[in-house]
Amino acid sequence: YDGAVVRGKRQGVGEFVWVTGQRYRGDWVDDRPEGQGHLRFANGNLYEGQVVDGQPQGTGRMIYASGDVYKGEMQRGEPHGQGEYLWINGQRYEGPWHQGKAGGKGSLTFTNGNHYEGDVVDGVPHGSGRMRYASSEVYQGRFAKGVPDGEGSYQWKNGDRYLGQWKQGTKDGRGTLHWANGDRWEGVFRADAQTEQGTLTRGKKP
Repeated sequence: YDGAVVRGKRQGVGEFVWVTGQRYRGDWVDDRPEGQGHLRFANGNLYEGQVVDGQPQGTGRMIYASGDVYKGEMQRGEPHGQGEYLWINGQRYEGPWHQGKAGGKGSLTFTNGNHYEGDVVDGVPHGSGRMRYASSEVYQGRFAKGVPDGEGSYQWKNGDRYLGQWKQGTKDGRGTLHWANGDRWEGVFRADAQTEQGTLTRGKKP
């Protein structure tokens, strides 16, 4: 330990190096790392921000050994509360965290250019949300484990639109397909394909 000592206790500003290689530099209160500080962990992670009893707690920034970066609220050394996570590959999540896991109402930007806003569980779209694809096509509705699943609508770039049931990313169940020319097909879909259980209605483009 190198720093201030008051009545035999580390108090004020100081630096401590553990035998494991972990290092802390910052505020001390009654012999405890507490306040604002820098932590370098033995695994290579770097943290700067609020510290309570030697652990990241409050608001701060963690740079992981992998190159990923988290900025936001922490609790007991893990992302907890509101925060933003940027993966080294360019993927980004902004929203609530709970004990190190991304979950709640948030937004995800993927490396392929897709952007999602809505319910997130364990870092993937799950629940209700809206995905705008890099192609400018849009899906809005229910998701399960990252893909459309349940009731939802899909708008293609050319103006075609589908409204109905989805299963594991494909049109599956009852739904209606509206073509840009005004035609409409309503019936049962299976694995993205129209079945014999349906009706075609000719229409005029509005």
